Amino acid sequence: MQRSNVALRELEETGNPIQRDNLRRDFLELVPIAKDEKVLGFDNLQSDPYGGFVSNPIISDVQDEPLAERLESQGLPKRDAQHLAQAISNNADVFLTRDEPHFINMRGTLEKQFKIKIRRPSELLLEIGAAA
Repeated sequence: MQRSNVALRELEETGNPIQRDNLRRDFLELVPIAKDEKVLGFDNLQSDPYGGFVSNPIISDVQDEPLAERLESQGLPKRDAQHLAQAISNNADVFLTRDEPHFINMRGTLEKQFKIKIRRPSELLLEIGAAA
């Protein structure tokens, strides 16, 4: 299992501070996804009359924003579209979710369009057990 900045942004919105801390601790134990940020450019500012300057990268937490927009146009909420776009952009084999209305109910269509399996954790465990 891997982590992404999209997931981090979502868990930081958890209202219950104890639950948020537990989620953050679990998040930090995961392996960072390979392509987590995309540099869009730089914002350069001359900071003094002697030629010094500051350069700040402009980054996106979504590797493929057009893909995320495409997924959103197919009915996924923005955050869900970003999660799946990150998984697809990083060539994930399986996208684990418990989100019935947005992913499980749409998985037939999504799996046909993209080379990714969308599974509940319990389904993946059964598949692994059957393969062993």
